[in-house]
This record gives sequence, structure tokens and C-alpha cells, in this order.
Amino acid sequence: MILNLISAVFQLINLNETGIGFKEIIFFFTGTISIIILYIFIFKKSTLEKIPINKIERLNEKSIFGKKRFSLKLKNGMKRDLTELKTQTEYNELKKLFSEIGITN
Repeated sequence: MILNLISAVFQLINLNETGIGFKEIIFFFTGTISIIILYIFIFKKSTLEKIPINKIERLNEKSIFGKKRFSLKLKNGMKRDLTELKTQTEYNELKKLFSEIGITN
């Protein structure tokens, strides 16, 4: 994403000389999408390996195209995707563990 953003900026530097064409519009959209995705990955997603229990707010379940995805909502507003949970049984065990600890769904 960073390379896409840098490439888009370099392509749009000479916009005053070349004018707006199809190529410039494509690079503008590429740069805009790269900025949005980088914002999400930097400010909205957490990549911590070990998260202290007191920083976990709740456990989320979301269905995308029929496949369930699980994530943790942290108290600082970030999200941590749980890619290791593959089955509903694993999710139910984690849900039970969190309810014993006192973390709600």
C-alpha cells in the first residue's frame, strides 16, 4: 500500500503540466484507496501477539459471505482479528472462557 501511494504521488506531481487524463484519474483513485487502507491498518487494527485481559472489551462475531469471522474489540478502540478460530466449537469455548473472566459479548 505504501508503494501504491508513493507511485500515485509521483504520477500526480506533474499534473499542472500534463493535465487531467484517464491515467491521472486512475492514480488518484489508487492513492485515495491506499490512504484509506493504510489508515485502517495503522489506526483501527491491532497486531499485538499478546493482549492483556484488561485491555479486551468484548468478543465480536461477524459473517462475511457466509463465513464467520471473529475478532476482539479492545478498549482503545482497535480491533484484533482472530484468524486461528476456525469452527463454531472453538468460538463457543472462547466465549465461555471470556464469560468466566467477565468479558461480555
